[in-house]
Amino acid sequence: KGIEQGTTKLMRDLIPEALERTEEQNPVVFVSGPSFAQEVMDKCPTSVVAASKTSDAAANVQSIFTSNYFRVSTTDDITAVEVAGALKNVLAIAAGIC
Repeated sequence: KGIEQGTTKLMRDLIPEALERTEEQNPVVFVSGPSFAQEVMDKCPTSVVAASKTSDAAANVQSIFTSNYFRVSTTDDITAVEVAGALKNVLAIAAGIC
């Protein structure tokens, strides 16, 4: 996640370019939320969002990862998920959490 310096492109633009594939050929799903790997492994309750232009792709990610302690919501607002995820990390670093 994040914004590429210089071009200010988001990952939703860079990933299809790097793979030389269109969104239709390989839908991209972005997962973001207030989760830490260790907490997920310890089965602490948390919620994330799966964002994609392709609702079926987001629903597949939701189906695969949702459990009784890990909730996955879906949205088509990729920009909001990418920008909010990047800003969350900046704020956490600035606050000394990470």
